[in-house]
Parts: sequence; C-alpha cells; structure tokens
Amino acid sequence: MFESQSFSPAEVIADNATVAEKNIIWHVVDTKGHGLPTAPGVYRFRVPMESQPGETVEFMAQLRWRKHGVHHILMPTFEYVLDDEFITLPEGTCWHDRLSADPDVLGPTDFPIAPEMAQGAAACPFCHQLPVINGEKIKEDDGDLYYTRIPYKFNRFWFTCCEWVGKAPRSSIAILKNDWSHR
Repeated sequence: MFESQSFSPAEVIADNATVAEKNIIWHVVDTKGHGLPTAPGVYRFRVPMESQPGETVEFMAQLRWRKHGVHHILMPTFEYVLDDEFITLPEGTCWHDRLSADPDVLGPTDFPIAPEMAQGAAACPFCHQLPVINGEKIKEDDGDLYYTRIPYKFNRFWFTCCEWVGKAPRSSIAILKNDWSHR
C-alpha cells in the first residue's frame, strides 16, 4: 500500500480546529457546516470515503450561498439534507483553500478529484503522463450504477489519461494505485 498523507483520516483535535499537513492547513468542519470558509468560491475538501472509512478522498467543490428556510447559508455543493430539514456534511470533512492551478469556478455537480491523489502511481505506458482518478458508485449485490458524482461516495475507481487507457475499476484508490504500478 502506498504511503500518502491524503489517505490518512483527518485528525480531529478537540482544542484546535485545524490539521497541519505539508504546509497546508486543513480546517475541520462539523456536520452542520461550522468551520467552513466565510466566502463563496472553489475550495479543496477531504472527506472520509463511505466504502473505505479508513481512507479519505481529496476533491474540489464550489462553496455557494443557498437558501434554507428563511435563511441564506454558505455550504458546499456536496451537502445533503436529512429529514427534509437538516443540511448536513459528512463527518470528518476538512477543507483548505484552492491551489493556484485549481479552477476558479466549478459547476454544482463538478467534483474533480485532486490530481495529487494519483501521486505514487506509475505514469501511463502510452502517453507517459500521470493518470487522473475517476470513480463511480455501484450496488455491491447486483452491480447497478448509482447516479452520483461526489467522490467520497464512490466504491469503484479507475485511471484515465489518454485514449489508450480503458476503464478497469478497483474498490479503493489504494488498490487502484497498487495494481496500476505493479502490472
């Protein structure tokens, strides 16, 4: 398995709501959104994966104002609503500012996985570029596809880069990188 800070679960520190990592400050957010940035825009988020709770996935998402009852609140586009009342974020969510190479704006259903998540994988044998991670969520029992573009919900991953690389899904990012690099 590859050693990567991106895959370690976020530390939640009781007295301090930040996690320092390689000169990046990850800010811890609770499930109600306390700790989120105060300005709309694109941010990087790190969220524990539903299918592999010991792993996290880092992706970009738009933070935007949304109406909730009579209030306007600032929430990322991957929030969800419980009981038609509570806007919620996944437990263990952290964020940091976007990097200079990240897009300035994303659509409401765009959640690109951070390119750094592929670090440690071998370059594509055809185009010699570092591949990009993609994924999807399927039902484990019958293989039916769920419609979601939110990376922390994915349970199958594959690399894409050039026209020669086809879909070869794996159950986790760590397994994908290992299989790709040791083919």
